[in-house]
Amino acid sequence: MPFLTILMLLHFVQRCVMTLWIMMMVLLLVIFSTPNTIWWSIISQHITTTRAFTFEENL
Repeated sequence: MPFLTILMLLHFVQRCVMTLWIMMMVLLLVIFSTPNTIWWSIISQHITTTRAFTFEENL
């Protein structure tokens, strides 16, 4: 009986992981298929600010 419950739990976890994986893939596809989104502006802004900070530190 406990073995069966363990199998059921494993199956449930596997389904959850697969669903999360698919969602992540879809999110990545959406982000990469539309480059002019808010995501890209945020990311580029973050990169430029970090570069500026590192540049100032190097001086």
